[in-house]
Amino acid sequence: MSGSNRSAGRHRQLLRHLQPNAAASEWWVAPAEAKKNVLEQFDMSGTVALITGGTGWLGTAFAEALAEIGATVVVSSTALRRGEEAAATLPTPAGQHHVAVEMDHMNEASILSGFKAAVAAAGKVDVLINNGLGAPAAGDVTTTDFDKFAENNKNNAGYFILARELRNHVVSRKASGAVVNIGSMYGQVASYPDA
Repeated sequence: MSGSNRSAGRHRQLLRHLQPNAAASEWWVAPAEAKKNVLEQFDMSGTVALITGGTGWLGTAFAEALAEIGATVVVSSTALRRGEEAAATLPTPAGQHHVAVEMDHMNEASILSGFKAAVAAAGKVDVLINNGLGAPAAGDVTTTDFDKFAENNKNNAGYFILARELRNHVVSRKASGAVVNIGSMYGQVASYPDA
């Protein structure tokens, strides 16, 4: 039995289990995605992605990549002008119109107004890239104190509030969404170059 026949047989068995009353002709229908090539599967045309820290090194790379595959990008920055400049440089292969919003993800009021502005400017948000870094590094584990470490953890609170805003937004639209949290141990402590 060839691999594809074996695979189709397993899918039919699974579907029979999931839909025991379905007619035999309904047991296996190849999903439309199976007919797409790899590049087509990564097509994000019609999708809106909000990227916090969208003017930094990683944020810029994420914004460019998502724009290249068709997503409309909302660049969030603590400085609106810098965000607008970044959005203006993004590629538009699918005719997208990228925008910027002002948002400080270390401040809940700014998060709420920034998310609302993103939805107003782009019509919706489907993907959140939580990439912003609002607090300076807390120092390394041998020198940081409680207050510096606690201030640095406001980043986590900002990530949470943004993720909750996206969740509420997509649920209200009866749509799906995705949250990508960017994190690193270096967001909390400095590395040990001499270790």
